[in-house]
Amino acid sequence: IAGKLLQHLKEADPRLRSVALFNNPTNQHAASFNRKMTADGAALGLRVQIVDIAGEGDLDAAFEAVRRAKAESILLAAEPAVMSKRDVIAGFAHANGLPLAVVGTSASLPATGLIAFGTTRGEYAQLAARYVDRILRGAKPGELSIEQPTRFHLVINLKSAKALGLTIPQSLLLRADQKIE
Repeated sequence: IAGKLLQHLKEADPRLRSVALFNNPTNQHAASFNRKMTADGAALGLRVQIVDIAGEGDLDAAFEAVRRAKAESILLAAEPAVMSKRDVIAGFAHANGLPLAVVGTSASLPATGLIAFGTTRGEYAQLAARYVDRILRGAKPGELSIEQPTRFHLVINLKSAKALGLTIPQSLLLRADQKIE
């Protein structure tokens, strides 16, 4: 999902050359996620700067690292430690004229964020309900195949695009499930 969000961000602003990826280094999946995002970014011609934040005290250092690296955009991973600080990070992005992309849905996108992409809770609820139904009908949980969401939602904040001086391509607008005006 995050790799696709990176593609959408690059499509929204083709001039982008770099993105600061805010992530929690204490998350057990952070290292592999960071490697994947770095590779996905390189394939799009983007330099991905990993910005680690695990606690409240990490934000000032993170913002300074973004300034030093002259990152041109920010992407927030769908990670609780990161998402709990999304409004503060969004304020920094807005104050510095940086497009902000969030892995998630419109509920995850701060008011000044540009783009969000992800699954809805309803999608996960449907998957869980199917599993419960199968188990109640006698299926053994260990024998059930693993399913993943198949529906993803793209949200574009046109107010933020205008404030950033971006013209969102029609091809991206047509794919958007929600446009915030």
